[in-house]
Amino acid sequence: MKKLTPKGHVAAVRLNCDTDKHHSILWSSSPYLPNGEYLANLRTFHGYTCSGMLPVHYNRFANAAKIGHINKQKQQYNESIESAVLEEIGMYDDLTGINIMTDAQHGWRKNAKDSSVVAIGEKIHKVLKCEHITKCDDSVSQRHEKLGTQRIFHYLEEQDVQVNVHSHDRNLSINKLVKDKGIITNQNDPWHAIKKVKVAMKRVSAGPKYLKEKSWSAQLEDKVESVARHFHWAVRNCEENPKELRDVLLNIVEHYKNNHQKCHPDSRCKCDTNYDPKRIVLSIPIAEKLLLGVIRKSTIYTHPEDYVLAKRYMLC
Repeated sequence: MKKLTPKGHVAAVRLNCDTDKHHSILWSSSPYLPNGEYLANLRTFHGYTCSGMLPVHYNRFANAAKIGHINKQKQQYNESIESAVLEEIGMYDDLTGINIMTDAQHGWRKNAKDSSVVAIGEKIHKVLKCEHITKCDDSVSQRHEKLGTQRIFHYLEEQDVQVNVHSHDRNLSINKLVKDKGIITNQNDPWHAIKKVKVAMKRVSAGPKYLKEKSWSAQLEDKVESVARHFHWAVRNCEENPKELRDVLLNIVEHYKNNHQKCHPDSRCKCDTNYDPKRIVLSIPIAEKLLLGVIRKSTIYTHPEDYVLAKRYMLC
């Protein structure tokens, strides 16, 4: 054996002939694939990807087991994100910028030692950039998402790519970061906010008997899901106007009072002369007050400007 060259998880060995010093062969511990890659490397990489391991886990495992390391991993990642950025840019007619969505996946729920912050394109839903943040970068895990987002913005700026709209799941530090830039429109995912509305509706629609018609009302027990649907409809049909969004949300109370004067002209309650409400009509002040309180305390009502574009998504 004259020379051993590691090729990721594969060993490439140069063997010399004992009888003829000018005769040698190159032997690999893995067969080749038609694309020129080693089978063992791609099988190992496929298993690592499907297992859900983070890059830091893979590096630690490969180094401890002394089984080599896939050298082309970073190169393939760079080629993938560069291709995705170009593809995303090509999906816009005006070519002035792109819309992105970001989210963070933490190593565990509380005080995570590392987090992966991912940015995907709104049009093609491919990864444009992924930043892995550990406690070596910042000892406070609550700041990991902000640091990762800053690095993503820096990368896109280096690529001369302008971000028009940035959507995320309402991390307040990200809200401030985006708004401070001034040229980027900040948007939050309404799904997370409406999920909290449903929780609040359950509190005011059921409870102990001695608090009935005080902190909860039986007239709201059939409106948990329907109020959530009203919120989704309001976000999608507010014509990107924060004031209009608030007005539509407040009209939910009037709708359930069987007063449809301000309902949308195309809605069934407005068009159908024989319309008969399926839900319990609000007839007592406490029920109206409780429903109005849920609406006014919702994040979508208090910050309508962050939801008017109805940028719904689910990432990590």
